[in-house]
Amino acid sequence: MHNNDLSKLLYNKVIKPLSTTFQELDYYIKQKLKRIDFEKLIKDFSYLKAFLDSLDDAFIKFKKIIIELGYPPNHDYPIGLVLSIIEAYEDTGLEELKVKVDQMMLDYYDDKEIEEMLMQWESRAVLQNRLPIIRNAIKAHKQQMYFASIPTLLPQLEGLIADCFQHKGSMNSAKMKKYLECFLKEKVTPDSYTFKDILYDYYIQTILVKFEHGKDITSDISRHAILHGGDLNYGKQINSLKLILLFDFFTECLCDWDSIIKKASKKEHIGDIQ
Repeated sequence: MHNNDLSKLLYNKVIKPLSTTFQELDYYIKQKLKRIDFEKLIKDFSYLKAFLDSLDDAFIKFKKIIIELGYPPNHDYPIGLVLSIIEAYEDTGLEELKVKVDQMMLDYYDDKEIEEMLMQWESRAVLQNRLPIIRNAIKAHKQQMYFASIPTLLPQLEGLIADCFQHKGSMNSAKMKKYLECFLKEKVTPDSYTFKDILYDYYIQTILVKFEHGKDITSDISRHAILHGGDLNYGKQINSLKLILLFDFFTECLCDWDSIIKKASKKEHIGDIQ
């Protein structure tokens, strides 16, 4: 598992629980006269390594499961939910699993959790000009108006790309893919497959999937099928939630990229893509 995927989880689930150990260590160093209990420290960090190894295995499984079930990746899936989904995956058939996981997701991401997510979005620089639209989309979701929340959020994804990359003119799929590659493709070791890599594939295969009127619709949140009026059945709670989870991680990744580029020469970098 790529280190970026564990950063937030490590802080909340590992660093905080070990704070007592670090406080003890700091106390020993300041006193200088007391003997440091290295045996205890070694034991604690051996536990940390074992814990990280177990998380690594769990998230490898989880990555495969969310791809199979059609969910977007996200750094903020709680570890309890992750482990519950893995357990259900090992004990349940695929169709029954989809129903079970959908309910797990809807139970966890209730109105309170969605509102907290919106509060995080309020502070993201790339979203400032679009906050009135985004607030309305979340309001529609909370009021169970999914036919309104989904088509409100969908075009904001392309709009954010255009903003951050200073795009001018029409946006074809080839150009969109180049932009997505810039801030999502990790370009690390061939055997690694990070959440950003998964998001890239998810966006291409689920959001930008090809659509033609009169033919089968292959994605529940296909941008083209929904915004071109071909899909009449997209207005479901789980579809709206999937798009919100996608939007959350998508904008997080875009903020990371935008921050890095601003420290360099953003104009020159974007010029290489145009």
